[in-house]
Amino acid sequence: KKVVLATVHQQFVNGITAAKIPLSNKDVELEDIERWLKQNFSVLLLISTYRFDGKKSPHWVCVTHLDEHCVYVHDPFCEPGSDSQLAIDCQYVPIARSDFSKMSAFGSQRLRTAVAIAKSKNC
Repeated sequence: KKVVLATVHQQFVNGITAAKIPLSNKDVELEDIERWLKQNFSVLLLISTYRFDGKKSPHWVCVTHLDEHCVYVHDPFCEPGSDSQLAIDCQYVPIARSDFSKMSAFGSQRLRTAVAIAKSKNC
């Protein structure tokens, strides 16, 4: 598993380098996410879904808003054909800031992964 993750990571790094996309290696804090949102960036964040569904799987969500109590995310995964979950249930999902910090850190080094996407100046 670790070899596969390392290989995929290196492929991403190579692609980012070839495309000349700026890459920053630093700990991602809620203040960073808040700043990116204020700058109209789209913010994707890798979280653990354990607090949602009891599974320890990594999962990408789109951060849409922060306030003093919660981080709000859109979750692209909705159970298809589920009678208990509607698409609206996956939109603007509030997560307590304290829970969010735990959900967004992985491994013994507590690494966080985020992608902040700015609009192209050509748009």
